[in-house]
Amino acid sequence: MKRTLLVVLTAAVAIGVRTSAAPRTVTHIYGPPGQLCTTTAPCDNTFPYPIVQGTAPVIDVEGQFVDLSTGLEVTPSTGVAVSTPPNGTSSGNHQVKVSVSADAEPGIRTVKLHYAVELNGPDTFKICIVRAGRVTAIPQPQPTDYFNDVNVTINGSKIDNAGVVVLPETIGAYSVGGAQLPQVVTLTQTTGTASIVSSSSAQTVVKVHFNGGPFAEAKGTLLLYDKQLDDNGRDLCQLHRIFCYTGLDGPTGSLNPNQSTFDAVGPNAVSSVTFPQGDSVTPGSQLTFQIKLVKPAKAGGEVVEWTIIPAASFVEATGSGTPFDPTHPNRVTIPAGDQFIQRTVQFKTPPAGCALTCTGQISTRTVKFNVDQLPYLRNFAFTMRTR
Repeated sequence: MKRTLLVVLTAAVAIGVRTSAAPRTVTHIYGPPGQLCTTTAPCDNTFPYPIVQGTAPVIDVEGQFVDLSTGLEVTPSTGVAVSTPPNGTSSGNHQVKVSVSADAEPGIRTVKLHYAVELNGPDTFKICIVRAGRVTAIPQPQPTDYFNDVNVTINGSKIDNAGVVVLPETIGAYSVGGAQLPQVVTLTQTTGTASIVSSSSAQTVVKVHFNGGPFAEAKGTLLLYDKQLDDNGRDLCQLHRIFCYTGLDGPTGSLNPNQSTFDAVGPNAVSSVTFPQGDSVTPGSQLTFQIKLVKPAKAGGEVVEWTIIPAASFVEATGSGTPFDPTHPNRVTIPAGDQFIQRTVQFKTPPAGCALTCTGQISTRTVKFNVDQLPYLRNFAFTMRTR
C-alpha cells in the first residue's frame, strides 16, 4: 500500500513540475480567425494581445502540457473574466475565453494558467484592454482662408487617448496651388499627415496637413484608435480595423470599416477667365469675358472683384447689364450654385503709345481683395488693336 501511494505522489509531482517548468511552457498565442497572431505569424506570451471593451474573444494558447492546466486567473480581475470553453483543450493547446465588460479599465492584464503543483509559479500571457471608441459626428471644417492645415473636431464616445492615421484616398478635392493656379482637380493617393491636438472621451481634435495646395476644398479619411496599440510596435489599427474606434463610413466587416471621411470646405477661387467672343478688340467693339470659379458658389453667392487694364480705354457697354466704373475696382456676386458669370465692356480708344496691337489685362480678386498674390489675385491677358 505504501509503495502504491509513493508512486502516485511521485507521478503527481512530476506532472506539476513539467507543466510549470522554467522556462515557461507557453510558446505561442493565437487570436481569433482574421485577427492577430495567426499560425503563419504567431505571437509569444509577452505580446499583450489587444481586446476591445465589451467583447469576448477566444485566445488559443499553445505549449507543452498547457492542456493539463487546472484553473485560470486574470489580474487585475475587475471587469475581466477568463474561462475554458467546452472542448477547449487538446494536446499542447488550451483555449481561453476572455470576457471583457464594456466598462473594463483599459490597460495590461496578466492571464495565468494554474496547475495542481507549481514549483515555478503559473504559466502566463498578456492581454491589453483597449477602449471601444465610437465616432458619432464630424462637423464640417470651414477654414476662412485657402489651407494646407485644418483642425477637425470629432465627436463620439470613449474616443479619449486617441491615436490617428490619415489614409491616402482622395485627400485633395479642389487645389488652388501647384504649377497651374488654381487647379480644378481631384488628387488621389496624395500624402497627408495627422496629429492629435486634444483628446477626451466625448471629443477629439485632429490637425490634418494636406500636401500640395493650398486648397479651396479637401477631403480626408481618418482612423482613430486607442494609442495603447502603439506600444505593441505594430500598425495594428490600419492593418486590423477591428481594433480601431468605430467610424462613420462603416462598421467592422463593411467595405470601409471603422474609418471616417470628412470634407473641409474653404473659400472659393477663380479658376479661369475666358473670352467667348474672342480675346481681341478694336475701337468701338465689345469685350465679353467669362469668370469661372473653382467650384459652384456657396449659399449667399461668391463675391469676385474685377478690374480691366487700361481702365481708361473702356466704358460701360450699353444694354450689356454690366455696371462698370473705370476709376474703381468693380465687384460682382456669382449666385449660389452657379460657377460662371459673364461681364461685357466696350473698348473706346487704345491707350497712348499703342501701335498696331497692345496687351490688356483682366484682374480678378477673391477672399482677400488687398492681397496681390495667388490664388487671391488672378491675371488674364487679351489683345487691343488700333484698327
